[in-house]
Amino acid sequence: MFIHSLRRRLVLVAGLGLALSVAVPMLSAAAEPTSVTGALSDSATLIGKGAAVEIPVVYSCSTDAAWAGTDLFVTERVPGNQTAQGWGSGYGLVCDGSQHTSLVTVSSNNGNAFHSGTALVQGSLYAVDQYGYASYVPLNGTVDIKK
Repeated sequence: MFIHSLRRRLVLVAGLGLALSVAVPMLSAAAEPTSVTGALSDSATLIGKGAAVEIPVVYSCSTDAAWAGTDLFVTERVPGNQTAQGWGSGYGLVCDGSQHTSLVTVSSNNGNAFHSGTALVQGSLYAVDQYGYASYVPLNGTVDIKK
């Protein structure tokens, strides 16, 4: 009876070991974060007489990303002791491991037009893999807005 019980336990332990040896690599592959890098350009372009600004974002993301995008929030002090503010997004970024530039259009949403000058930009670049794991890079700094 002791031999049968010991044999049963050994078979169970061997089976669990085999199952874990298959599952652990799959879990660790799914847990590996998607690689993403990004940076704001130093300058932005004024669009539509200040209705919006177009900001270049230089980025790269790994091929395992299912999709990637950017979100930017822009604030600029404008004449009259006012601020122009807006938010914009970019989607459908190419993730092939190479460096690319995405132009993100940020429209003013508070009734004040953007002007030529310096604006504060806050945002992020993100890439999401097929399992829903996301990697983020902050995109914070200033840009010179030019006509």
